[in-house]
Amino acid sequence: MKKYIYAPITLMMIFLFNSCQQNEIFLTGTVEGSDSTIVAISDFIISDTPDTIVVKDGKFSHKINIEHPGYYYFIYGEELKMIFLAPGYDLNIAIQATDSTTNYTFLGKGDLENNTLQKINKELDKLSFNQIESIPFNSRTKYIDSLFSALKNNFSNSVKHKKIDPIFVNFQKKYFDYNGAMLKTYFGLQSDIKDPSYFKFVDDLDLNNGQCLGIPVFRWFLDYHIEYLLEENLSKMDSIKRDQEGVRIIAKFEVIKNYENKIIKEYLMFTSIKQIIEYEGVEGFKKVKSYYDDFVKQDKYRDYIQIILNKKLLISKGKPAFNFTGIDKNGKEVQLKELNGKIVYLDFWATWCKPCKAEAPFNTLLSDEFKGKGIQFVSISIDDEKNLEEWKNFIKEDKNILHLRITKDKMKELTDAFQIKGIPTYMLIDQNGNFINSAAPRPSSSEIRQILNQLTQK
Repeated sequence: MKKYIYAPITLMMIFLFNSCQQNEIFLTGTVEGSDSTIVAISDFIISDTPDTIVVKDGKFSHKINIEHPGYYYFIYGEELKMIFLAPGYDLNIAIQATDSTTNYTFLGKGDLENNTLQKINKELDKLSFNQIESIPFNSRTKYIDSLFSALKNNFSNSVKHKKIDPIFVNFQKKYFDYNGAMLKTYFGLQSDIKDPSYFKFVDDLDLNNGQCLGIPVFRWFLDYHIEYLLEENLSKMDSIKRDQEGVRIIAKFEVIKNYENKIIKEYLMFTSIKQIIEYEGVEGFKKVKSYYDDFVKQDKYRDYIQIILNKKLLISKGKPAFNFTGIDKNGKEVQLKELNGKIVYLDFWATWCKPCKAEAPFNTLLSDEFKGKGIQFVSISIDDEKNLEEWKNFIKEDKNILHLRITKDKMKELTDAFQIKGIPTYMLIDQNGNFINSAAPRPSSSEIRQILNQLTQK
């Protein structure tokens, strides 16, 4: 009797063992011309939690398991190199570093695919976004189509007689398709195109293949496609409802909810929730928790959400704000703690940031309106030293805003401490130097006036 019980279990264990082996990838390599002791590998989905690989005596060796083929980051120092990995690859990466360049050579199973990919990436690096943008809009779509069609044809011809992984070939062709689609969708949104026929090219794309998540430009395209569908849905609402707080966020999640493919739907839910937490913190997560509970099931997604939630708790209401030191326009150092006794409205910005500069006049009006009411407006520039004069010229008319800049050596410490993922970012600090809100509304919003009025009436 026992043998009939154990036999299926034994077969299952053999199956699981073989499955794990089939998903394994072996990465080995050498590093020359550098003292670097670490390299790393990461997917494009959770790219800021890389799998670290130790380099010892100029060599490294690592084994990883992947579920599906796709593109990954290979991280060396500050360089991010896109590589292609598929189950069963046994890849050797030889890195030769000089003062000016870093060369990568691939050997072993997966070498032809990755050496081919590096040549393609060099061609793609030559593309100029500004050049494409400078082409008149009516001709731009045709130009993008011809550009990526030529790249795709050249690639097909170059691999025609080679023993190259057909999965890689298929992925790379889709890479060209989605790259073109991403650019066309982006420019369509930027130009506020109302004619739905402009977006007809989307009908020819495969939007329900979960394995395409292994293609980074497919995921970037999805972001823009969701924005298009969102704008389409919002345009059908009356203006009063559309402008209500939180409507846009919920409308976006309802768009994602309608995606057919469960794998893609879960990924989009995860990335959208992640973005909400990064910009609005724990309070933002509460707004969309029902979508998290219903649609985000994979452990890797849920674990990551928990990590960033725990991190956001460090800058949640009541937690002490980092006591940074900034330099004002006269060269004087100012610390945050010197402002204790006042409510502080922090604005992180830069002169090269268009949305930041668009908000600046509203910030000036707000600072004038609340002058003498116990609120200190502080704008913190993260500009490089080369933009110093531009910064001084831009801020010279502000009388009720304390303008500070951060030196390069203290920039990372500041952005890490305040968990700044993008600019503009606004925060509120209380009279004791503790956070009121690490994701405060923008100066142009109606909400910020309500919040400041409530704070000054206490």
